[in-house]
Amino acid sequence: MFYVFCRFFSGGENYDLLNVRSRTLLKLGLHENALLDAVRVVQIKPKWSKGHFTRGMALFSLKRYQEALLEFSLSAVLGENNQKLKSQINEVLQKLLTIYCNETEDLDLEGWNPISHSYLRSYLNTFINRSNVFDKSSNSLKVKSIIKESTFMKKQLCEISTLTELVQHIFFEIMQTKHYTSSVLINSTLNVDTSLLDESDFNCVLCCEMLRNPVTTPCGHTYCLDCLEHNFDYSFHCPLCLTSLPPSLALSKKNTSEFVNELISCKYTKNSLMQTINWKPEAEQDSTYLPVFVCTNAFPSVSCPLHVFEPRYRLMIRRCIESGTRRFAMISNCCPPMKFAEFGTVLEIKDRIMMGNGCSFLSTIGMRRFKVLVRKEHDGYDMATVQYIEDEKVPSKKLSELYKLHDDVRQRGLTWFDSFRSEIKSEILRTVGFPPSTEPNWEELSDGPAWTWWLLSLLPLGQNAHVDLLANTSIEVRLK
Repeated sequence: MFYVFCRFFSGGENYDLLNVRSRTLLKLGLHENALLDAVRVVQIKPKWSKGHFTRGMALFSLKRYQEALLEFSLSAVLGENNQKLKSQINEVLQKLLTIYCNETEDLDLEGWNPISHSYLRSYLNTFINRSNVFDKSSNSLKVKSIIKESTFMKKQLCEISTLTELVQHIFFEIMQTKHYTSSVLINSTLNVDTSLLDESDFNCVLCCEMLRNPVTTPCGHTYCLDCLEHNFDYSFHCPLCLTSLPPSLALSKKNTSEFVNELISCKYTKNSLMQTINWKPEAEQDSTYLPVFVCTNAFPSVSCPLHVFEPRYRLMIRRCIESGTRRFAMISNCCPPMKFAEFGTVLEIKDRIMMGNGCSFLSTIGMRRFKVLVRKEHDGYDMATVQYIEDEKVPSKKLSELYKLHDDVRQRGLTWFDSFRSEIKSEILRTVGFPPSTEPNWEELSDGPAWTWWLLSLLPLGQNAHVDLLANTSIEVRLK
């Protein structure tokens, strides 16, 4: 009954039936009629991937290949992802490339001047200088020869220009469709009395703010996407009714509720909507404001494998990855009464292996050292405003002495490492990797040579000594 109700709820025309009819007409060879139905389907349901796919099929049948490629691209972006769609995209691209190649083969050289294009001008000048074409006896013949040899460039330019325009048009249409204002659709199909809507109806019960990327659970309750995922770090139960939710729901991709989004767009002003859409955690807006993993000392250019199991850090790591930064601060907790030390290292996530219980194994590498300026707490984990630190420049008169010290310490360090038992060496190599080679101009690097940090990570100096070395900005002092 609910499915039947939804069919009549769309405003008089059933997009699903129209889509089926369009595909049937395609099978019967009535391509124009099929296109009319497909166009109507897209008008009724602009964000329905199957509608765009059907429209693309109709356009392809009518040999309108550029428009067909656009519709197939929209279908892929909006969620359709199957072998049939991939095959259609491959086929339409082959058709387009064949057409472009045939068109460029028929291009006429008359009236075309290759010197008018800056890239061709440089190519032509090089060719002329190399061939010494401006010889008095036959310069006109040789210029014509050059123009003929430049034909492939003309073809290439035309193909690139046409394809570039097509790709730009496709990207523009994709952005238009993705940012389609859903209130336009709902107002054209439903008469909504916004006075009956209360703003508190759209507040998330977990964060008490307006729903951002609303997600509805199988039991029917709606939360912000971030809030629900935060809840999954602690429990696989619905926060309101305590219904048991499948663990697979926490690991799978969650689609936002279109219906709730459309209702919100009817009630709220454009400005408040844009604030919600453009909302980002503070850490995403400032590269010096970082989430903090309080655990141990990490070092620049050195691998640091991690097992993340605490709920607060599971949330923190997920946000780092989703934001695209993939970076966080690693700081030791060796300095009581402070919660964590004053100096640490930025780690970048290279890989993550998710476990079925929500825990994960991380492969990270050290990037830069920093000093903590301001400490805060957010959603259970620590945040810090940091200042990046760099080594002091070495005076030129001290370079020769520094080079000698560098080579001596490196040799002694590698000899010490080679003296380990084979099982210990294997464990070290598995954890922090092989000793880095010496970089060219290592004395100019902001953190000095990478092998020194690799060696420091092996030395049993204690957490406090490691923090002091991270804070030190003199290569010479660290080598000594």
